[in-house]
Amino acid sequence: MAESFGHIIESLSHAYVSISFEGFSDKQSKKVNTIYQIPQGEKIIASVHRFTPLQSLSADGIIITDQALYIPHRRRDQSAQNRFTLSELCEYVVFQDGKRASVFLGNIRGRVPIYKGKLLAKNKEGEDIIAFIRDIQNALTAQFPLIRDRRTQAVSDLICTYRADMRKGRLSEEFQPILHALLYDSVCCDSAAKLLGEDAFRSCSAKEYEKFIYSLPINISSSTKDYLFNAVSVFSDNLINDLSDASLVMDQAYLQSAHRCLSDLV
Repeated sequence: MAESFGHIIESLSHAYVSISFEGFSDKQSKKVNTIYQIPQGEKIIASVHRFTPLQSLSADGIIITDQALYIPHRRRDQSAQNRFTLSELCEYVVFQDGKRASVFLGNIRGRVPIYKGKLLAKNKEGEDIIAFIRDIQNALTAQFPLIRDRRTQAVSDLICTYRADMRKGRLSEEFQPILHALLYDSVCCDSAAKLLGEDAFRSCSAKEYEKFIYSLPINISSSTKDYLFNAVSVFSDNLINDLSDASLVMDQAYLQSAHRCLSDLV
């Protein structure tokens, strides 16, 4: 039987406007269990769900039980994963790519959409989902060393992959929202800050680099900020080594941009 974390989830803040901690009616419960395929024995603790104009439950929400997070099966891919155990959830990064955007779970294999964005309005539900999932992750990694180790390893693998990709120039735009989300992670925020800092350095703009450092959230350690202020020689050596590596196919657009920035300094 999977481990239950119900007591931990129930102890978290219930202040999120978009997240309901109330139960469903019997009729709604049957529909929820059918849509999300929740096994018997799991207790629904929280949910985010939209209603149609007739106040019937829609099929694009999120359900959190004492054991897992559920999303609806995608119509075009019924074989796609729709259940994430809460311990497994800690191996993902939850993020949005913009305030109106959808919410995703990301890892080294890619991203999984878990909640749709909005075309016009700010996606307040998305912000609450991200904050609540981070609360879950922080609580579990704080109390369970094995879960913490798995998260640290998953994020470390992700950062190593992104760093290797950056050697061709700068970080891919696809990676940026995941790394910016990690700036608020209790376990790996400093590692994300260092990689984003090196990426900002590769803009070859002192103004952009300093702007990045001064804009870091308060949870980034002072030692990491000091490191970034004094990392110019390290980052310069890394960039020179990458430019000198004949096995790398450098991004031509990056080379042109860097050349323009450096030419302005001459």
